[in-house]
Amino acid sequence: PTGMGIPVGKLALYTACGGVPPDGCLPITLDVGTNNVEYLEGPEHRYLGLRQKRVTGLEYHQFVAEFVEAVKELYPGVLLQWEDFGNTTAFEHLETFREQLASFNDDIQGTAAVTLSGIYNSLRATGKQLADLTILFKGAGEAGVGIGRLIVSALMAEGVPEDVARRQLWFVDSTGLVESTRENLAHHKVYFAHEHRPLTSFLDVLEELKPDVII
Repeated sequence: PTGMGIPVGKLALYTACGGVPPDGCLPITLDVGTNNVEYLEGPEHRYLGLRQKRVTGLEYHQFVAEFVEAVKELYPGVLLQWEDFGNTTAFEHLETFREQLASFNDDIQGTAAVTLSGIYNSLRATGKQLADLTILFKGAGEAGVGIGRLIVSALMAEGVPEDVARRQLWFVDSTGLVESTRENLAHHKVYFAHEHRPLTSFLDVLEELKPDVII
């Protein structure tokens, strides 16, 4: 269990389905340790990664920045795909490095592109416009928020002001409706925290908002 199967599998799809030459693909895993006690204390053949607690904070961010600098130096013009990073770092990495080299986060952007395509196709059947929709998300992780941000961009491209576009999208997480009175919201959720009375039940949110789309 080293995580390498995920980048290998994604690149295999690019080659098999997209025709990307395999010699232009390089799977990489950034090993910063593990907090899994079973892996730390188990036999060596069960876990091939670093046998140490996960590196966090400044040391972690410096390590990632050093990695990006090395990639830029070794592979000019490369596309760097960020895969399976957690909510606490995925958005930060994308925002920090997207202006330094071509960057793509499949969980945030890839899922968003496919979902927005599905919504556009549904409009052909319903006869509605994207600007007509109230959209509710069950979950407010990196995939959901990534979809939401792309939908906002699509609405703005159609002439909808950003603040109006954001208000068409609502999120429910494990605590309830993401709204502006909530304390200690994760940074990536704040953008979609609208003014509304607190609601903890998904069914109550459905009844209140009556969304056209549930994601």
